Amino acid sequence: MPAYNGIRGYWNEVRVNSNYKSKNAVPQGTELEAGMQTKRKKSRYVFWKTEVLFTTLFFAALLFAGCSVEQTNRTKISDLDYTIAAEADIPEELQNDIEEKKAADFKMTYKDSEFLYIVRGYGEQETGGYSICIRDLYLTSNAIIFDTELIGPRKGETISKSPSYPYIVVKVELRDENVVFVYEKTFKNREKLQIFMNFVQNTQIRLTKFYYSAKVKREIRR
Repeated sequence: MPAYNGIRGYWNEVRVNSNYKSKNAVPQGTELEAGMQTKRKKSRYVFWKTEVLFTTLFFAALLFAGCSVEQTNRTKISDLDYTIAAEADIPEELQNDIEEKKAADFKMTYKDSEFLYIVRGYGEQETGGYSICIRDLYLTSNAIIFDTELIGPRKGETISKSPSYPYIVVKVELRDENVVFVYEKTFKNREKLQIFMNFVQNTQIRLTKFYYSAKVKREIRR
């Protein structure tokens, strides 16, 4: 009899425990919703981290490029004598390279047994009437500085309506220094710089809005 009572008591205990619900128990639907919210939070966090990482790497690359330029000594030691090479005086190999690249903005140098040739091309322009001004060409302790500027057609000037490909070739005595092409302050470059600055500003605004909206949502959930 005691054994029977023990078994009955055991089964009653099992039945009671199977029907027992803790006060702290969370309904199944709530657990699922919480899990989905956690996944959404993680995906937003990963997206935010990716965008921040991309922006950081982008600016780091710009900073590195800027630092490499700054390492060039730009203190003038002396002016360099130069000659603007006519088309007939340009080596055939160099002329072929120019023909291949002239449709786009380009910079290049070329050496033969006697001279160093410095070439600056401004790519395809919509019309004729363009010229190139040499602003400076001088020697520093470790480089040759070459500064040019593209000058557009004068107002009222009669120009060809066909596309043109302005470039200039100068030759100097044969030297081993690297040539540094100075950034020209033309309208086209100012326009590109403005587009870049707008991109940076818009990216910063987007990141700031995203950060604060995520912060507010976290505060609300708390």
